[in-house]
Amino acid sequence: MKEESKNNQHSKENEIIEEHKKMLIMSGNISDFQLKNMKTWPFILFDGLETVAIDYDFSQVDTDEAQGTVGAGKVVYNLTTKEDVNEKEIETIRQWTRFLFWKDTQVEVKKVL
Repeated sequence: MKEESKNNQHSKENEIIEEHKKMLIMSGNISDFQLKNMKTWPFILFDGLETVAIDYDFSQVDTDEAQGTVGAGKVVYNLTTKEDVNEKEIETIRQWTRFLFWKDTQVEVKKVL
């Protein structure tokens, strides 16, 4: 029974993520849920983090037909920290961000002094 409950919870979480992706496609704007997660995750992962600034762009401008539509996009985390950032933490935030948006979303993590 516990395994079935975990599967149901995981399924509901996936549905929520998919709904937010659909809202992004339709509106061209990320949701408060997506933004809150992106702002919170670095503080969970990185020690000694002072500030986080996030730049993102999901507009697709590769071709004339795609202009003005939403695509996998790019997210850049600008971290102000005195601590070193290790590759494992960077890879984790990349995976989480891609799960929140799309597997093709480009994710960069930059350390700002």
